[in-house]
Amino acid sequence: MKKKTGLYTKIITVVTLSLSFVIVLFLYFVYGGLKGALHEQLNERGNEIASYIATLGNEDIILDNDYSLLQLINKVKASNSDVRYIIIANYRGHIIAHTFGNNYPSSLPRMIEPFSGAQKVQSFSSNEGDIQQVILPIDNGKIGFVCVGLSYSSMDSFLMRTISRFIAIGLAITILAALIKRHMSLKVSKRRNALEKSAVSV
Repeated sequence: MKKKTGLYTKIITVVTLSLSFVIVLFLYFVYGGLKGALHEQLNERGNEIASYIATLGNEDIILDNDYSLLQLINKVKASNSDVRYIIIANYRGHIIAHTFGNNYPSSLPRMIEPFSGAQKVQSFSSNEGDIQQVILPIDNGKIGFVCVGLSYSSMDSFLMRTISRFIAIGLAITILAALIKRHMSLKVSKRRNALEKSAVSV
């Protein structure tokens, strides 16, 4: 009987480990896919914010209306919790407005290297966590550039909450499967014992 009990234990262990492996593999692919999608969404969000600023602020850049630019970017930053900073540069790449006040970070460049064409996207670490920076040229850089830095913190928090829920569900499924398997094994064991007793009595 001990051999049968050991066999049932091995079966339950194999089933539990196999199910756990499948769940971990599933979580790995979900995490990778979801992280990639969220990064792309953050990039699109940065592009939308930069485009909005470029549309409203292009005349102020041409007219050197730095005060209006400062009001615009501070208002946009205040209404978007993911935005850590906004920088505006003229067509030469010289910074004419930013949201840092009097404390411009030494880690950031003092000018934006002029370029034309599509936007530039960069990711780097800062004392506030990971930042995704989107630089959008206005009229192919002929007017200026808008630089928007977005924090990964909200995205990472959402990602961890989602993965935590999947982990909790996976653990619940694994435990439930193990309990069902054990219940079935005990049921089969009782039937076999009953059959063996009846055979002996005959």
